[in-house]
Amino acid sequence: MKENDCRDAIPFTQKTLLGERYEITGQLSSSGMCRVYAGTDRKSDRQVRLLQYTPDEGKLTADEFVAQVRAIASIRGIANVCSICDLVKNEEACWAVLAAPCGMSLEQRRPETARMLAAVPALLAELQHLHAAGWIHRGISPGNIYYDDHMGILGLDGMRIPFFKSASGRFRDMPENGYAALEQYSGFGREDGRTDIYSLCASLYAVLSGTVPPSAPERAIRCLNMDMSVVPEGWRPILEKGLMLTPDQRWGSAEEMRKACLEQLKHERTPVQGGDLLHIVVAL
Repeated sequence: MKENDCRDAIPFTQKTLLGERYEITGQLSSSGMCRVYAGTDRKSDRQVRLLQYTPDEGKLTADEFVAQVRAIASIRGIANVCSICDLVKNEEACWAVLAAPCGMSLEQRRPETARMLAAVPALLAELQHLHAAGWIHRGISPGNIYYDDHMGILGLDGMRIPFFKSASGRFRDMPENGYAALEQYSGFGREDGRTDIYSLCASLYAVLSGTVPPSAPERAIRCLNMDMSVVPEGWRPILEKGLMLTPDQRWGSAEEMRKACLEQLKHERTPVQGGDLLHIVVAL
C-alpha cells in the first residue's frame, strides 16, 4: 500500500528533528488545536504523523492532552486501528506520534461506487466499536476517509483533537460545513454516535453526487430536501435516514445502520468487503 501522507505536506527546507528518533519533513495542517506534521521514524524508516499541541494555544492543559492521547491509545479490539506510537514532551509542546494513513482519501479520488458501498458495513463495525468505547469522531468527511490501492475502503483518519471527544466531553469546535450534524452547531445539542452517522452519510452523499451537501442549519432554515436521485436506488432510504436533521430520526447506532447495509448488499448479491481490507486511523 502507498503511503501518501507526505505528498500534501509543505516541505521543510532543512532537517528538523524531534528528539533523536523523529525527523519532521513538512507541515500538513494547522487547523484545530494541533499542528500536524509529516515525518519519518528514523528507527523503523516508516512515515509518521506528528501532532504538536501547545497548551497555551489550546483548550486543554498539557496533562489533559496527555490524558486524552493515552485514553484514545487504550482503545482495543478494532481490527485495523492505527495505534498511537509514542508521546513526546519538550519545553515548548506535547507531541503525539502516530502512523501515517495509507492510500488515498475519497476527496482525492472517487472509487468505483459498488466497491465503496460494499465496504461501508465493515467501516460501521469499527465505528460502532469506537462508540462503545465512549468516543465519537465528530469530523468525518471525504477528506479523512481513506482507501488503499487494492480498493480496501474505508478507513477513518481522525487527526485533530477537536474531532475526537468522550461522549461526556466538554470541548466543542466549529464543525465542517456540509458534513456536520445540526447538534454540532447548536452549542447545547447532545452529540453521540448518531452525530458520526450523519457525517458519514453526508460524506457518502458528497462522493456519489460530486457536490458538498448544504450545511445542516441551511437545510433546517430553508427546509431543503436532499436530491437522492444521485444515490443508487436501494441505498436511498439508508442515506436518507442517516441524514435526518433530528438525531432521534436517524439510525440509532452504527450497528443498526450496518445491518441495513448488509441487507441491501444481500439483495444486490454484492460481496461484502471484509474488515481485513480496511485501515482505520483512530488518533486525535
